[in-house]
Amino acid sequence: MRMNDRSDTGLLTAHAAFGDTGNYIAPATGILSDNAVIRRVIERLRCGEAPAWFAQVAFQRSVPASIRAKAEAILACSYKEHPEGYILDIAEEAIAVYASSDRGLLYGAHMLAHLAKGGWIRCGIVYNR
Repeated sequence: MRMNDRSDTGLLTAHAAFGDTGNYIAPATGILSDNAVIRRVIERLRCGEAPAWFAQVAFQRSVPASIRAKAEAILACSYKEHPEGYILDIAEEAIAVYASSDRGLLYGAHMLAHLAKGGWIRCGIVYNR
């Protein structure tokens, strides 16, 4: 995974690193969120048939210490709790969105929409506060 400048995310406060691989958000991709607005944002990203896809996009209303440490290590930044902040952990098999508030989860969903190119998203990690 290589560091990217903040312009890759389109937001000045985001820190991001992406690999060269990625996957699709497809009809078979599960969306794990109780929030109807977040589900609609992700459903709009679904492409048609895809050669490979993320098994799920999961939204978690907490940021575990292990995820904070991962973001800090990869992105060379320090994590600070913020009600609008989030971390996207985009692995080849699944995407996890972590935030301390519902607003942060929604902003994380919108960042995924911003990163998606025809339903395809590069693997990596994004931290925005």
